[in-house]
Amino acid sequence: MIAELARAAPELAVVVGCVEEDERGFLFNSALLLHGGRVAHVHRKLYLPTYGIFQEGRFFSPGDRLELARLFGNPFGVLICEDFWHSDPAERLARAGAKLLCVTSASPGRIGPGDVPPSQEDWESLTRASALLNTCWVLYCGRVGWEEGSFYTGGSHVVRPGGELLARAPYLEEHLLVADLDLREVDRLRWRLPILADERGDIEGPT
Repeated sequence: MIAELARAAPELAVVVGCVEEDERGFLFNSALLLHGGRVAHVHRKLYLPTYGIFQEGRFFSPGDRLELARLFGNPFGVLICEDFWHSDPAERLARAGAKLLCVTSASPGRIGPGDVPPSQEDWESLTRASALLNTCWVLYCGRVGWEEGSFYTGGSHVVRPGGELLARAPYLEEHLLVADLDLREVDRLRWRLPILADERGDIEGPT
């Protein structure tokens, strides 16, 4: 199936989620970058939630490595759901040069009294804060639909470097979201706001 997808869109860059099995038989929750008719990058989910309704740690092994992907000569990062709730992976990718972070999520939604599902408010707070602090583009792709009594709110969106929401898909319905990105915005913002360049590693104290 993955090979067929890769062959079907050789000129596109497509990020897909899958269950990956390694040569030892261990299973990983993975995101694959398909480009040029092949698998160009693999990210194995680092943080496996095993609390509340989540039981990923019972079935999957955690990834243990962060690597930059490259596309059209530009570095970017791929993260999966819970990875993004920990600030370190996104910051490390940005400090290594990523100008864009792609975050895939299949997190169940929550219904509240307002027009915006509370779970989406949480995600947009995270993506906008990361785009600001890491001075990079953030692409969030959220699952949408129903399965076995759980619902997924969709609301995929694109956040500019600096935290401004550029585009958002509707909630609770399938949608093809299209947006134009200028990676030079990252360079200009990092010149004006050198947060990453000014990070220090010599401050003593709690770790």
